[in-house]
Amino acid sequence: MSHESNNKLLAWAQVIAQIRNFFSERKVLEVTTPLLADCAGTDIYIDPISCGEKFLQTSPEFAMKRLL
Repeated sequence: MSHESNNKLLAWAQVIAQIRNFFSERKVLEVTTPLLADCAGTDIYIDPISCGEKFLQTSPEFAMKRLL
């Protein structure tokens, strides 16, 4: 990896750390949503992408809505 690429990665990591710190100080909980689903999504205009026995999520907001 080049020195320039390494610097970009370090800068990106610092930005992410600052964002997480900002929200952590305000007691905002960070969550992750699954990338794969057991079945294809219900979006009629998006073709699901198969990944073995699972499918890539076509609409990650469905999992976010379940959290609410």
